[in-house]
Amino acid sequence: MFNTFAIAAFAGVASAISTTEFEYLQYCAEYGKSYSTVAEFNMRMDLFTARDAIINEHNADDTKTSTMGHNFLSDWTPAEQAKLRGLIGEPVTTGEVFRATNEPVANAVNWVTAGKVGAVKDQGQCGSCWAFSATGSVESALAIANNTTPGNYSEQQLVSCSSAYGNQGCNGGWYYWAWDYMKVNG
Repeated sequence: MFNTFAIAAFAGVASAISTTEFEYLQYCAEYGKSYSTVAEFNMRMDLFTARDAIINEHNADDTKTSTMGHNFLSDWTPAEQAKLRGLIGEPVTTGEVFRATNEPVANAVNWVTAGKVGAVKDQGQCGSCWAFSATGSVESALAIANNTTPGNYSEQQLVSCSSAYGNQGCNGGWYYWAWDYMKVNG
């Protein structure tokens, strides 16, 4: 296995490395990345560099209300990332659709600062975003309704047990199918 530390040692002997290469090597060390070939290392570094530019541009914009940063996905291809987006089929919508107007909302509440939204969770390498959004929304809804802190419900139960409702575990599903399961099974 051609690991990033061997690459760093070679790069240090061959010539001084660029800031981008150094930052990527730090990223590799932080996330335990290693690659079997120099070609893959270079491809991953190019992906990281492109994402780094997007992150820096976003964070430099004073009109943004959020900041971005790197995570374990920063050197993944779009196809690799797509495997984590587990929504399948077409969304079911009923009722009225509201369009954003960017107008202030009277009596608006920021539920995050009000303590009614749980911590960010990590679905790992499983296409289970649907289960995380289902549990997160229920955790917050119950916290708001009961004036409590958000619970921590089991995404794994939905991934493992809600296939009869249309979900396909790590291969995708829909949060509304998960809600149907939760209505019956708690």
